[in-house]
Amino acid sequence: MENINDFSKIFSEMIKNFEKSGLIINESFIKNMIEKWKIKQFRLDENGSVTNNFALEKLEQISKKLLMSLPVNTMYTIIGLNKIQIKNAMRDEFCSNSLFFCMFCIGIHQYYGRKLKEPTNEELVFTNLCTSILDNTKGLLFSYMSEDFLTVIQKIRIIYESYVIFLYLNKHKQLVDPFLEHIRIIEHKIFKDLPGYDIENQINDSSNDFLSWTQMIIPDRTNRNLAFLAKDVGIDKDMSVIYKLSSNFIHTNAYSVFIKNTLDKNYIRTYLPFISDIMIRQTNVYINIVNKIDYQNEFISVLLGGLENILFSEIINPK
Repeated sequence: MENINDFSKIFSEMIKNFEKSGLIINESFIKNMIEKWKIKQFRLDENGSVTNNFALEKLEQISKKLLMSLPVNTMYTIIGLNKIQIKNAMRDEFCSNSLFFCMFCIGIHQYYGRKLKEPTNEELVFTNLCTSILDNTKGLLFSYMSEDFLTVIQKIRIIYESYVIFLYLNKHKQLVDPFLEHIRIIEHKIFKDLPGYDIENQINDSSNDFLSWTQMIIPDRTNRNLAFLAKDVGIDKDMSVIYKLSSNFIHTNAYSVFIKNTLDKNYIRTYLPFISDIMIRQTNVYINIVNKIDYQNEFISVLLGGLENILFSEIINPK
């Protein structure tokens, strides 16, 4: 606890010193800048350029002050953010345990990923999907530590989508090559209208839906959706509420605009227990794909399960 207080005192003193400098861009700074501006005529020419030399001189002075304040404001923001993150990481056991568990899974993934000297398409796809899940989980936890709960909800959707696709491809490995080919389809969809864009082979635009790579298994396009894939791999019931909730924060609508102000740590925590399960399952699946030494894989599996029971016992076995 003393370390937390020491950090807080150091950060508080630094923030106070920055605020005394008069360079911190906040409401007071903007109010002062606007109310001091008395020039009413800029005398703009036909190109929209200012021709009033006195106004130009004053604008240059303000610009120099703003640019001079850039490093101070950057440091002020970083220190303020770090203060919040450190407080939450040190005082929120669930947060610190989740971050530790995530970094442990990332370490496992990196170890086995770097052992792949000439990865097959299958190994390449699962390595990159694993990276996506773990990177977004780490980003989710940093956002949670920063009390940026809206980003946490949005990242839950990204993680869920990656996880569903990861499990679906593991069940239907014949779709690995079509999944890779889908890179070219998406690239074509994004860049086809840009001048000078050239593509070697014409791509059928009718195949560029989000899950067109699944058509070998799902020929009916109306069934090609994430819910169908989730049901196929058996996680639709557990995760459907999370996905529906997070989907409404990815896109702007009346719900997301107004409900975001009610998001808090307790609200978010109810949805986070799934994250450790996702990390464990995808890590176990991944190492079994890239590593053929069974006892090592079993060792990692048992270790992950044991750590989960220790770190998240209150969630797994609530009193």
